[in-house]
Amino acid sequence: MVTLLQVASHAGHEDVTRWLLEEAHADPTIAVPVGGANARLEDESGHNSDVSDTPAALPAGTRRAAYDLGRTRGVRNVFRRCAADHPGWWDWLERHEYQVR
Repeated sequence: MVTLLQVASHAGHEDVTRWLLEEAHADPTIAVPVGGANARLEDESGHNSDVSDTPAALPAGTRRAAYDLGRTRGVRNVFRRCAADHPGWWDWLERHEYQVR
């Protein structure tokens, strides 16, 4: 099942992503489903990405999280800032490597 945080991240909604993380405490470490809803989420997107900022494709079998669906620098920065401001909320670094740019 796709989470609201994953949908907001993929759709490029910075404010919604920030609210879900900081106010609703949505879990950013939930794995993105393989196939099914996830395939539709990625294939039917009408959003443009910041090509130079889009994370590289992950190897098959690699676990992905909401951060990986963020196609803009702004959305990914929301995750980075939240991880920096609230390091104790989630196991940010063990489950996913949030890089500071």
